[in-house]
Amino acid sequence: MKKMNVFFMAAILLVGLMFVSCSDDKDALPELHLTSSTVAFGESLTGTIISANGLQTVKIVRVVGDTEQAVADISSFTDFPIKKTSDDTYTIDYPGLSEGTYKITVIDMEGNEDAINFQVGSGGNLTLVKSGVVISSVQAEPSSATSCCASATGLVFSPSAATQGDIDFVYFNGNPSNLTTPNPNNGLYSPWSAAQLSVTTVASIFQNWTVRNATRFKKVADKTSASVWAGVYGDAGDNFVSDLAVGDLIAFKTEYGTFGVLTVTALGAAEGWGGNASVTVTIETFQ
Repeated sequence: MKKMNVFFMAAILLVGLMFVSCSDDKDALPELHLTSSTVAFGESLTGTIISANGLQTVKIVRVVGDTEQAVADISSFTDFPIKKTSDDTYTIDYPGLSEGTYKITVIDMEGNEDAINFQVGSGGNLTLVKSGVVISSVQAEPSSATSCCASATGLVFSPSAATQGDIDFVYFNGNPSNLTTPNPNNGLYSPWSAAQLSVTTVASIFQNWTVRNATRFKKVADKTSASVWAGVYGDAGDNFVSDLAVGDLIAFKTEYGTFGVLTVTALGAAEGWGGNASVTVTIETFQ
């Protein structure tokens, strides 16, 4: 009889522990873990969320003084920017936030919350790479040694396979004048029809390249990191910019993630195509 009582008490204790364990799981608060509370310019907000009770929503707001401005309200977690990667773990990879102070709040299915404030940097200082960079027209002078340019150094190259990996943009002489990325498969000379282009001087130069850096461009009103970010982050901007004029500010983002600004300082002599023989730019990048 004593043995039966002992077994009976042990069973009751085990059941009780199971109920306590289940209750603890249900009452567990969600945990938000950011990789860093400071996000560098051009980088994504990353981290993990651990929530035994699932997720109801994730909210991101921009904090301006005493006010909060809604940025995102996410309730689907099958794919990024927030994706469920295991039973109770979610991975964060949220891009495209401009400079400022933010708060991210996670709310589980029981209404429990966790929140963290974080800062997105300004992108550093805009640093001069090179001024007085003259880029000649690849259309008028396909064999020119100065029709393609590398943003990292300001050096100019001929449009050859040997330099394809260094080239971020090409100057194309047309009407309108066009500064663009050397990627014919990505609408390299999209403002013009095939009939307007010379196959021997344009298409044959790039069609067999294995590296075609997909630089993005956008004319902007100023050289602040916020304007550059808004112009060319992610899929923003275009693979060409046209109607160039002296004084134009052109935000750009290279294939390898460099953000910067081209300032048009001069245009070469007018040519029969209706464009200019060259464009002179100052190149600056965020460091």
